[in-house]
This record gives sequence, structure tokens and C-alpha cells, in this order.
Amino acid sequence: MLAALGRSDRYLAKRATVLTEQHRSQVQVLPMAVGPCATASHTATQWRAARRARDCAKAQAAPSPFPFDVDALLRRCGEPEVLPMGGRLLRGALTESEQRWMYEEIGRHSDPASDDMESLRATLTPQAHAEGNSKNSPMPYVCWLHPYARRSSARARPTHFLEWADRLMHALAPASSSLTINSMVAQLYAAGGGLRPHLDENLSWGISISLGSEATFECLPAGAKATRVTLRSGDIVVAEFGKLHHAVSTSAQPPPAWWARVETFGPRTRCNVLFRQALSKARQRDLCERRAMKVHGMSIAQLVAMTGKEEAWFLKLLVAA
Repeated sequence: MLAALGRSDRYLAKRATVLTEQHRSQVQVLPMAVGPCATASHTATQWRAARRARDCAKAQAAPSPFPFDVDALLRRCGEPEVLPMGGRLLRGALTESEQRWMYEEIGRHSDPASDDMESLRATLTPQAHAEGNSKNSPMPYVCWLHPYARRSSARARPTHFLEWADRLMHALAPASSSLTINSMVAQLYAAGGGLRPHLDENLSWGISISLGSEATFECLPAGAKATRVTLRSGDIVVAEFGKLHHAVSTSAQPPPAWWARVETFGPRTRCNVLFRQALSKARQRDLCERRAMKVHGMSIAQLVAMTGKEEAWFLKLLVAA
């Protein structure tokens, strides 16, 4: 029996040796690391690269909340309607989810401490709005580089919207291709509010996005028949507002359902977002000098010397005259 056990032990030892050799042959031998931390560093680098690749693939696969691809947007829309003086109206360009996302994204750019936001908060009730805005004019919401005053109430440049609007305006109105959009002005309207017939003097082409309640847009070209169109939430208008007389009036019709789920500052029912090229500093200064001579009969420098006020004060005053 002892002899049998000895043979059994030798057999088991031999079998264990064979299994060990087979296991070793299946193990992948990694290259020797150089330095004590090289292997860990190499593995971390590979992990970060893999994570970046996954994040990039995920970003490409995720649907965009807004149609920043202008070519794709135009393909899904019908033919734009023709407006006077080369203008175009793109009906139903934005879906309701895209309208809401745009409105809220613009709001996220606002500075809560700005004068614009303070004015909106001061007129939250219909009574306060009527007292503070007797003409029922549109009220500033968020502004980046005002086309005349070159001021901003936004905390950051809305680059993604500016570049999108620039591409879309050029596609709809090739005559505007020499301009570069760098200004955004979002305004809020109450029911029945609007703008009387006017011309955006010293400015040129622009692109306007309607959000919220319906509005009537009147094109009033000199010496030609007026054109009146109804703008609905998601419609886009491109026109040479600096040469085309126009007017806007907001209807009493209720806004789309998404409007009730966002911050609209009391009685406001419509938002209009207008993109265009702002006046340059040199052009702004030139216009202010002309207005100073026309209104006061003297230059800005003479006004400063006479009143003791800073030049910036007169520039701000005259640019809005």
C-alpha cells in the first residue's frame, strides 16, 4: 500500500507540472516596463484615449437639440415665401422642442443683474406693465452687441447662434453675403404690443426668429403694394430691414403650449430674436457726431467742454436719438 501511495504522489506531482506548463503557455507576456511607474502610466494613457474616443462617438451619435446644420434645416423645410425687396419667409422652420430650447438657451445667456432683466422683473403684472410701458412696446430680454449702442446684457457671446444665423441668412438672401452677423437682440412682447411702421436706419440685412404668439408682419416698400403676413412660432424672416419699412403687431391668440413651461416674465406672450451686423465703432462715432451737430449745433467735444459730462455719456445718448 505504501508503494502504491508513492506512485500516486509521483503521478499527481507530474500532472501538476504539466498543467502549470500549459497555463504558462496561455498567458500573454507583457513587455517589461521601463521605470517603476511606466506600466501604470501606459495603462492610464490608453484608458484616457479610449474614454475620449467613446465620448466623441457618443457626442456624434446624440441628436442635436437645435438645427445648427443649415443645409439639413433647409432640406426639411418647404420653399421659402418671397417677401418684398428680396426678403424671404421660412415657414415652420423650428419644431416646438427647438423653439423652446432656443428660448431657454438665450435666457441662460442673460445677466440677472442687467438693466434689461431688472425692467422685466419690475413689470411682471399687467398693471405694472401698463404703467411702465404705456406704448406697449417690446421690452429687451437678452442682447449681445446692440446694433446701434454696441452694448451687451448677455454674460457670454452666443457664438453658436450667431454663426448659425450668419449661415442661414446668407443661404436665404445671397445679397447679404458681404455682411457678418455679430449682434443678437431678443425682445419680449405682450399681447397687442408691437412696433409702428419704421425703418432700421443705417443698418442692413437681418434675420428674425419668431417664438410664442402669432404676430402680423407688414412689409411697406416705398411706392409698392404693402404685404401683410402672419408669423407663427418657429417662422424665420430674412429682410433688408434698413431699407424696407415694416411694422409688427402681436395678436391676442395664446402662445404654443411650451410657452407655459418657461419663464416669460408675466404678461409677455411672444419673443422675437433678431440677428444682424452691428455698427462698427467708427461708424457709430460718425453718426453720433452728425446727430450732435443736427440736434445741438455743436460737436461732441464742444458738448463735453460745455457740460463737463463724459464723452461716453453723449455717445450713449446720441446713438439712440
